[in-house]
Amino acid sequence: MGDEVLRQVCHLLRSALRESDALARIGGDEFAILLTNCPPHAAMQTAERLRKSVHELNVHWHQKNLHTGVSIGVVHIEPHHSSAPQSLLSMADNACKHAKESGRNRISVYNPFNRIFQRYQGDMEWVQRLRSSLENNQFSLMAQTVYPLKPQPKGMGGVHFEVLLRLQDGQGPLIAPSVFIPIAERYDLMPHIDRWVVRNTLKLLRTHLSEGANISTCSINLSGASLGDSELLDFIRHNIWEHGVSAEKLCFEITETSAIASLESATFMITELRKLGCRFSLDDFGSGMASFKYLQQLPVDYLKIDGSFVQDMLKNPSNHAMVEAIHHIGRVLGKHTVAEFVGDAATFEALKAMGVDYAQGFYIAPPVPLNAEFFVRAALPPPQIVPAGTERKPVPRH
Repeated sequence: MGDEVLRQVCHLLRSALRESDALARIGGDEFAILLTNCPPHAAMQTAERLRKSVHELNVHWHQKNLHTGVSIGVVHIEPHHSSAPQSLLSMADNACKHAKESGRNRISVYNPFNRIFQRYQGDMEWVQRLRSSLENNQFSLMAQTVYPLKPQPKGMGGVHFEVLLRLQDGQGPLIAPSVFIPIAERYDLMPHIDRWVVRNTLKLLRTHLSEGANISTCSINLSGASLGDSELLDFIRHNIWEHGVSAEKLCFEITETSAIASLESATFMITELRKLGCRFSLDDFGSGMASFKYLQQLPVDYLKIDGSFVQDMLKNPSNHAMVEAIHHIGRVLGKHTVAEFVGDAATFEALKAMGVDYAQGFYIAPPVPLNAEFFVRAALPPPQIVPAGTERKPVPRH
């Protein structure tokens, strides 16, 4: 059906152009047209003619009528234009994105002085930077301890930690994921980044385990985009086998909102990886407010209570009630609970008294490089007394 739509759209576009114009399919449903010797007003007339023709196209398929639409981005190439062809295509792509974000089925002309197009240009620079970082291994893996608030079962006394991602910026400071993850999500780079994290985490785990590190659980975040990635499951299986890391030591974290948005895909992936021995954690739980309806359908082992409820639970009674409610639901359903963003001793003790199973945050330990020193530090208990006014503050992890 999709192929037939593409064939008819291609025929329509070709028939509406001059012999001197060039038409190319440059993506799944993306086309580029080069209009030669065409002034701006004539280009806009051509673009409008194409938009109207595609909008009115009806594709008949097995007694169904399929309607189409098109968003068009236009770049005027001036005489002696200095931009490289790839830059011109990027400008046209940005104009097309603007047409989509403005409501679709419309035309947008690239304007370098418009703040929106400047943002797009900045995004594209980040996209190239992220692709280069993937190719050149310029990401860095950090680890943050997930501290047990209760005695652990036999065989689970090792270090429990979450792997966090940072971007190396030459000799400068590491860049937090909150800076680049939104752009990676917007431009479909997250499945590639997730693969990099999985592969390099397992590589490091193999090294540290061979050196005697006592690891009970390593949590790895998976993005919402990866839940619909049909090839990721085999990729994870292969890397577990290649690096010889026991699947029982791995816990994959997915956010509540992405799990609910891709419920069928998430359930399938969780079920298949649990067959190998992997565990799963539902991250940022409570933020979606549709959680409880879907929770029983997701075979997860841990609920990570959203840090926005935890960090000021002692000052905000409603947040305190949310933490208690989420912990109670988890206990009834037989799932362990983890409180994020624990930033002071009072919150730590309150969670412990409440019966929460694990705590994570700057009061216990900040993220540090995933190296041999981390495993020595992570095995130590958290400080029992923090002088007033010197509590370590939580920062966003994602």
